[in-house]
Parts: sequence; structure tokens; C-alpha cells
Amino acid sequence: MTEQERDELFKQAEDARINGDYEAAQPVYERIVAEFPSHPEAHTGLGHCLLNTGMFDEALEQYKLVVEMCPANVRCLLTYGKALCMMGLLDEAKEYFLRVLDIDPDNEDAADQMTYFPS
Repeated sequence: MTEQERDELFKQAEDARINGDYEAAQPVYERIVAEFPSHPEAHTGLGHCLLNTGMFDEALEQYKLVVEMCPANVRCLLTYGKALCMMGLLDEAKEYFLRVLDIDPDNEDAADQMTYFPS
């Protein structure tokens, strides 16, 4: 698959996911990450699909890959932290929210998330 084909497929997957059609989006994301394993947005989309279909451990794996690819990306760190929170992995989640605040001390989303943790 060419990069142009990948980008077209990615847009289709994103449209399907945003419209809640995870069953249609997931195999497209899987195809993209199989051929372009360094595509963080496809891993994130796949993670969202997995999370929304109850495949929580698999979703966390995808989000973790994205954080490894983009360790200073605030949005990726927040997504992973929020997913960890949803799984009840609060100590791990807190670590990612603190990383966001190290990068962006004024980040309101991370600051809001930190209000759920005792001092």
C-alpha cells in the first residue's frame, strides 16, 4: 500500500470510528498498523476501537505503543492516562498526567485529572 492509499484508508477508518462504527474501523486500522507500524494515529484509532468494544487490555497495548513512539506528545500521554484510569490503574495513570504537567504545566486537562488523586 502506498502512503496515499494509507492516508485514504485512515480517513475512512476515522470517519467510521467517529460515527461509532467500530466494527468497520477496526480492521482498517489493523491493516494500516500491519503495513505502517510507526503510524501513531492508526494505533490510537485502533486503541479507541478496542476500548469501545470491551477489549481493554488490547487497547492499553495500542496506547502504550503510541506513548513509546511519541513520548512528549501531550495528547498521547493524556489518552493513555485516561485509559489507565478507566481500568482502575490509578498509580500508573497519575504518572502520565504528571508527565503531561512536566511538559505543559498549564495543561488544564491534566490538572483536572490530578484532582482525582489524593495528595
